[in-house]
Amino acid sequence: MSTEEEQQSCVGGYWSSFTSNMASFGKFLYNSEEGTIMGRDGGSWLRISIFYLGYYLFLAGLFAISIHACLSALDPYLPYFQTRLQYPGMTIMPRTDKFDPAALDIRFDDKEKKTYLAYIDGITDVLKPYNASLQEGDEFTDCTTTSLAHQKFDDTVKTAKACKFDVSNFLTECQQPPYGYPLSPCIFVRLNRVINWKPVPFMSLTDELASSEESGAMSLAEHLKMQSITYNKDYSYITCSGKSDADQENLGKAVYGPDGISAKFFPYFGKGRQEQYISPMVSVQFPNIKRNVEIKATCKVYARNMIDLARINVGYVDFKVKIDTTK
Repeated sequence: MSTEEEQQSCVGGYWSSFTSNMASFGKFLYNSEEGTIMGRDGGSWLRISIFYLGYYLFLAGLFAISIHACLSALDPYLPYFQTRLQYPGMTIMPRTDKFDPAALDIRFDDKEKKTYLAYIDGITDVLKPYNASLQEGDEFTDCTTTSLAHQKFDDTVKTAKACKFDVSNFLTECQQPPYGYPLSPCIFVRLNRVINWKPVPFMSLTDELASSEESGAMSLAEHLKMQSITYNKDYSYITCSGKSDADQENLGKAVYGPDGISAKFFPYFGKGRQEQYISPMVSVQFPNIKRNVEIKATCKVYARNMIDLARINVGYVDFKVKIDTTK
């Protein structure tokens, strides 16, 4: 037998096998002689359909009951777990997309407006909720004479009022554009929101937590002395300084408005109860900052129940400042 004849015989064998298998598969799909579909008659298909319908309905019901039991055990206003949220994080504003990824650093040329315009726009966006016209209505209260801590909730009272924040407490140049840019740019320091957290004041300025070796920030006593102010237990004071002596010399003395974060804005009761809550902030300027040098700076908040964790910006936050000037 020639090679060509062998190939034709082989192809014929494959084709015969294929057609035979397809015929068997077709008969499996529908057997006209026995009246079955895929090996089952109508009664068999009815019984197995009823079984699986009941089975999946049981699973769906069990799942629904489990979800309902879980949700009914949760407080709609308070997270069940807060182990990672015992202390509020700290940040400075604005955080712009000028860098990739977005960073807290401040870098610009004071002769090139396009290099610092992103900071002005960023601060404008941050301050939009602080507009006095948006702080009207029954959901807001004047906290100059009261605080949030007195509020109680029951079946009839489920929402909390929010403190009004007056931007006139900011430094004068930090209240409206261009927010001190480019000569003495403003930054804004605030704490992240943690439900039911309230700052605890210091009983003594010699308390070991009234200083911070980890952050490199000046102690609370040094800060109060530099600002010529007396310690007020109603405030959590913010201090911003250079990371080293050289950085501090280049950064210069900071000015603040207000002096610190008032305890009257705390606690935060959560978005479910307090959707209109406005985070208090402190504006900071460095009027004597040196040009053409990178400065490593840190801002820290002082409270007795605040610890320092650089990894998640708890207690303090580090950033860099460099203001170039072209001649």
